[in-house]
Amino acid sequence: MPDLDEFFAALRGRVEGEVRTDAMTRVLYATDASIYQVEPLGVLIPRSVDDLEAAVATAAEHGVPVLARGSGSSLAGQAVNRALVIDCSRRLDRVLEIAEPAQ
Repeated sequence: MPDLDEFFAALRGRVEGEVRTDAMTRVLYATDASIYQVEPLGVLIPRSVDDLEAAVATAAEHGVPVLARGSGSSLAGQAVNRALVIDCSRRLDRVLEIAEPAQ
């Protein structure tokens, strides 16, 4: 298991969004619309795409799993796990561009 104190300290230094590790937040994010309950390691509410990139890079460096949450449509436990939950629904809630894939 990674050193979570070290991971969250590093994450807080690299993102502008909210990093939450308190018990109340973890309990709130432990459920979705299913019967499953899995308490996450912590929650990031990113302010920008740069926060997303920094969070994924930091998690990879520390061996911490990541779980993205978006619209709250999970009905079968897809939005819960023992991971860093990244809640994109607060601020990253618009499609700005759809680009053709590079060939």
